[in-house]
Amino acid sequence: MVVSVDYQLPNRPEEPLCRLQLNTKFNTLYSASLLERVIHYFQMERLLRNALAIRDRSGVTIFCINYVDLHTATHQPLAARCYKLLQRYLKAIVNVQNQDNRCFGFAILSALHPGAHDPQKPCYYYRHFAEHGLDQLQYPVSPDQVPQLEEKLTLRINVFSFFNDDGKRRVQLFVSQRYLQKIDLLYFL
Repeated sequence: MVVSVDYQLPNRPEEPLCRLQLNTKFNTLYSASLLERVIHYFQMERLLRNALAIRDRSGVTIFCINYVDLHTATHQPLAARCYKLLQRYLKAIVNVQNQDNRCFGFAILSALHPGAHDPQKPCYYYRHFAEHGLDQLQYPVSPDQVPQLEEKLTLRINVFSFFNDDGKRRVQLFVSQRYLQKIDLLYFL
């Protein structure tokens, strides 16, 4: 949200106006139900910035609000789908070669049941889906669903991705602090 405000000194109306843009921070919403709360947060942040501008400019008053812009964008989260061939430098990652949309389930099971002779083959994990309740999930799973799923599975699930195809700049999509047993997942597009 951007608010353009003209301020004026109350004792000197002949002096030029001071124009400031009061910007709020970028905020990501995963649910439309949070929109009202975020707009309230933006309003409070804008009021605080206005109070700071008045204090810092020693007694200025609002002469005019020029415009208010609220920029929005629709986010269509991607969901993890089947096997993707990774670059050869990512050798430490177990990449199960499944051909369905249950990539999340296979990734969880490969971490919970290490030690298979060929850990990239899905046949080692089929029998464990029901055991861990992964057969009850709606696939494909997107990163914004991880907080609810980690509670259901009682696992600490961290999701990482990369900024580029070289895999050199890692970014955290979701980092959990809840449970003891930790699983790190790579969300690679």
